[in-house]
Amino acid sequence: MQEVEKRRACEHLLQIAIKSVTDTCGLFVTGLRVGLPGEEEDLFEMLERRGTLSPSLTARLRTMRGFRNLPVHEYGRVDDRLAYEAARSRLPDFEEFREAILGALR
Repeated sequence: MQEVEKRRACEHLLQIAIKSVTDTCGLFVTGLRVGLPGEEEDLFEMLERRGTLSPSLTARLRTMRGFRNLPVHEYGRVDDRLAYEAARSRLPDFEEFREAILGALR
């Protein structure tokens, strides 16, 4: 039972972290008045065009958002190994995003 709880907690923490990235992008797009996104995914491209996000980070953020949608909208069962690997290996992506946002604020 404890192992299942750890897996679900890991999955949920990833969902929250990815949603925080998306929300931050939305605040930036609104604050910078760079246009109206048609979809949530457009936020990343709008910030890339402005130079806030690199093309490679934009691509990784789009992938993260796609991963988040699986458990949130229950499109399919999340592979526990993928969730664990994402939590373990994708932390630098969150750090890169943080640095990009802090750089834009300066």
